[in-house]
Amino acid sequence: MLTRIEVLNYRALRYISQSLEPFQVLIGPNASGKSSFLDVIALVASVVTAKSVTETIRDRAPDIRDLTWMRSSNAFEVAVEAVVPTETGSPSRNVRYEFRIGVDEESNELAILAETLWFISHSVNSNGRHQLAFPEIPDVPERITVGENKRTPASWRKIVNKTAAGNDYFKSETTEWNNQFRLGPKRSALANLPEDETRFPAAI
Repeated sequence: MLTRIEVLNYRALRYISQSLEPFQVLIGPNASGKSSFLDVIALVASVVTAKSVTETIRDRAPDIRDLTWMRSSNAFEVAVEAVVPTETGSPSRNVRYEFRIGVDEESNELAILAETLWFISHSVNSNGRHQLAFPEIPDVPERITVGENKRTPASWRKIVNKTAAGNDYFKSETTEWNNQFRLGPKRSALANLPEDETRFPAAI
């Protein structure tokens, strides 16, 4: 079950970090970003199922700037957090999947500039209160992709990571086994997990 959606610079959403409950009502005035917010879920699904990030973007707009807030950038960021059930009798896992999509400065082509799947112990923006209306005006961070920071939050575990160069790193859920692939900057690392690692993330 999705528990939080966080977005930076996507369509009508300058920045939003919205917690989600099992039953959620989305209320806001016209042009406040409700449709953009709902499209984030479809966007995440497209990133991990489409053949390339180019296909994901072109299905929505001819130019990635058309998908950024007030056409102010050539990149946007998305993060979703979820509770995912594991095997019967085992506790559920909290995960955070995040990515940044934009134009690579060297190649001048669309690319997944950052991508990370985390096992997390707490939400990066949990504050213990419910928002009353959509959207609430928050402070706008420079980045929401935690994976680009040098410091990993305490008790978080990185399972999947794509670097800006297109290198992909996979780490076992329970052991220290890890491996490196190079899928390139246009293909999602999460969508191409090694077979023995797809059991858990595929449930997102």
